[in-house]
Amino acid sequence: PDPTRRPTPNPTRRPNPNSVPDPTPDPTRRPTPNPTRRPIVPPAPTPPAFICPDSSFVGCTAPDPNDFEDECPTVGEPCDSPGEFCCRDACPRNFCTAKSGAPP
Repeated sequence: PDPTRRPTPNPTRRPNPNSVPDPTPDPTRRPTPNPTRRPIVPPAPTPPAFICPDSSFVGCTAPDPNDFEDECPTVGEPCDSPGEFCCRDACPRNFCTAKSGAPP
């Protein structure tokens, strides 16, 4: 064989200059969908729930046990000071504390 010889083009596949491409897509040929890759992010750990100390352990924390008012509105909710939560004392009144009680 001659090393410079090139294959001849396929004589049955000559382009037709008057042909118009079909505007409808070929239904048998679908593009492969690209899956969206998302990084796997573990959920943020839930902070441990604050446990209010027992009111009998705390006693009455009011400056005047005969005339007391709540420091916070809802027991168990965070107070305005970071790390403090609303708990109930023995007066009974709601007060803010960062000292957690023992787990039940």
